[in-house]
Amino acid sequence: MVSLTTSPLVSVVIPTYNHSQYLPIAIKSVLDQTYPNIEIVIVDNYSTDKTEEIVKSFQDNQPGEENTRVIKYFKFANKGIIAASRNYGIKQAQGEYIAFLDSDDVWYEDKTTQQVKVISRDQEIGLVYCTFNMINGEGVSIKKVVGPNVHDIKGYCYDQLLNCNFVVASSALVKKQVLDDVGGFDESEDLVASEDYDLWLNIARQYKIEYVDGVHGDYRVHAANVSADGFRVQKAINVVGKHVQKGWLTKHKYNQCCGNFYFREGWSVIGADVKFARQNFIKTIKVSLGHPHLFIFGIVSLFFSVFPSFCVFIKNYQPCNTWINKILDIQNIRKKAPAAQNKRKTVALLCTALHGLGGTSQHMLQLYRHLDHQKYRVLLVFYSRCKDQMVNFFKSGGVKAEDIYYVPFSFNTLFLGGISRLRHLWSSERVDIVHSFFLHSDILAYVSALLSGGRCLISSVEGKFLLDETNGIPKWKQFCYRHINNAIRKAFCKTITVSNDLRQEVLEASREVSDIQVIPIGISVPDTQNVMAHNNHDAKVVASVSRLTKDKGVHYFIEAISYIHARLPHVKFVVAGSGEEESRLKQLAFDLGVDRRIDFVGWVDDIGGFLNNIDVFVMPSMREGCPVGLLEAFSHKMPVVGFSVAGVNEVLIHQKNGLAAPPYETRILAEHIVSLVNDDAEALRLGENAYKDVVERFTIDNEIIAIDKIYQGCFT
Repeated sequence: MVSLTTSPLVSVVIPTYNHSQYLPIAIKSVLDQTYPNIEIVIVDNYSTDKTEEIVKSFQDNQPGEENTRVIKYFKFANKGIIAASRNYGIKQAQGEYIAFLDSDDVWYEDKTTQQVKVISRDQEIGLVYCTFNMINGEGVSIKKVVGPNVHDIKGYCYDQLLNCNFVVASSALVKKQVLDDVGGFDESEDLVASEDYDLWLNIARQYKIEYVDGVHGDYRVHAANVSADGFRVQKAINVVGKHVQKGWLTKHKYNQCCGNFYFREGWSVIGADVKFARQNFIKTIKVSLGHPHLFIFGIVSLFFSVFPSFCVFIKNYQPCNTWINKILDIQNIRKKAPAAQNKRKTVALLCTALHGLGGTSQHMLQLYRHLDHQKYRVLLVFYSRCKDQMVNFFKSGGVKAEDIYYVPFSFNTLFLGGISRLRHLWSSERVDIVHSFFLHSDILAYVSALLSGGRCLISSVEGKFLLDETNGIPKWKQFCYRHINNAIRKAFCKTITVSNDLRQEVLEASREVSDIQVIPIGISVPDTQNVMAHNNHDAKVVASVSRLTKDKGVHYFIEAISYIHARLPHVKFVVAGSGEEESRLKQLAFDLGVDRRIDFVGWVDDIGGFLNNIDVFVMPSMREGCPVGLLEAFSHKMPVVGFSVAGVNEVLIHQKNGLAAPPYETRILAEHIVSLVNDDAEALRLGENAYKDVVERFTIDNEIIAIDKIYQGCFT
């Protein structure tokens, strides 16, 4: 027996309404507790039966001066919201600990003693709970228990509690200070009958939850039981939705929770209502695209629902139950406090760099260099034909060899080996976030994550979203890409676009986007001011720098040169970059008679050094996501000429920070080049304005802050 003099007071809050047939049993079960120091706070919602008489009879039978079982009785109109009655009872309670008991449930005599022993041993524990036996209205055992299927769910288990409410209200013992900290029960109407679940989640976000082994009470199921409400799944979803609104959960985790609720509801009714069970399995499939185990279980369950007897057998087979709960992440308990979970998260940046180096490769390198490596381990994963070129580029940029992963490209590995390698990589390296670039990478990320147990998926769109005839894509492929995108887009926690134009394109191409945000690509702005290169050498240099592919429009630059090369005999024209169009561009220069005026210098590793030695930068792209080459030129105070096409026109403002020609008007592009070569003052003015623009709007620091917020949102 625990000594009264050393035992903190436990207040037992019992809300009731017209439960006179059950209330005496509930009260007696509290009075029979072996724990010595208890008060009972009964909150009556103005019952019309004999509730008041029953309570008075118990009060009259309590001893006087030696009373260790004080019974307090209050009438309180809760307007149908039981949370209000419980909160009122908490306010009247004097105990250090608060226990809850529904007026139709029953405690076993050692429940309070065992729970106080556990909750008092650790200041970080906010709540203790136990398992209850299930009984019917007549008090006959149904031979089932309510509570966790796995009895060691304890510690900081917010994530597990999100998947399933395993805390029976009448089993909970909570520190009163904890209730004050989290604000008690939410009295919102849309949380009626799930207000206890909401409170447990609020507690689990900040405190440990501990389990007391064994069955310590009876949970009564009868016709008037509020918990039997057929809308319990929707009410649980309302609770989780509240946590999303408060920013505590991502949409990705919300979908997982909803899938869990629907899946469990389907199996709970499979023997009694097959149609309702199937409806829940279909809902599971719809919300679980980004959660492979739930998605697969939903499909399998829907298939086997045509054999309800077999499903009932599986449902009642305990080893199968335990295995499913393990798969659904009920057993995998966190052992550390949320505040202490500061281990580095692993982020994989995935790109299908089929044609080798380009703007996305450079962007991945920038993210690797500037993300906080105390927060994140960053992996650069590329799926390409150009292994040596990509590996050497990343290594020369300071990437550790162990952070570079190459997946060889072939049409066979695209669907089998490539996905298998990625699936293994996500699991072996314990990747938390897969951040993919462009639709091809999104497809690989989605399928490989689906097969590896699910990851938080983030998509970045940095160029034309859905390729079409202008990119050489036949209509049947366009059809496939569009429908694949619609199938997978919802699974991504966030879709990032680098321009408003691309954002609109994604919205138009996708039936549903979970979340979309515009984050322009940022660059490292040089600390030292660039001096105009024409002050340092005799011949001026006009150059373009890009990957040599059709969409970069270098053929327009060559065509413009053919119009003006005779007027600018001392100007040197340079094409920097490499790619599949290189031989065709050289042939075009020969055909136009300007091959002797143009230097094809290949890929440039030191872009800063290259820009410091040119006078006019030309961007003839047919379209850009966010024109990184243009931003690099801005950062070196280069006067810029380009086409006013999608993506470029959000950065290049005509006569403010450069000169913009109408799309594909090569003669106007040529005249702009001539004007900047011949007017040093105007070139200097535009270069200064360009530098100010990039410092204000396009620094890598601004981008990293925005990306970090997205990553942290995945771990909330």
